[in-house]
Amino acid sequence: MGGRGRGFAHLRNGGITKAEARVPLALALTPTRAASLTRGQIRAALERAGRARQVEQDVERLRQIFRADHMRLPDQI
Repeated sequence: MGGRGRGFAHLRNGGITKAEARVPLALALTPTRAASLTRGQIRAALERAGRARQVEQDVERLRQIFRADHMRLPDQI
């Protein structure tokens, strides 16, 4: 699974196709945009998608994944 999708590998019965995966990813269309998302934006997206448990834990996990070095290309290709 690609870089963005691995943050949702723990979701069963639909995985990345579930709303709680799709809604945050819709905000993170590019690695640059994903890295710029605030905790509040990620939290709001998860809550809009129906996430009620472990929201803060998921916010931090997704924020780390979205900001990981492997998500961006080097300056010189």
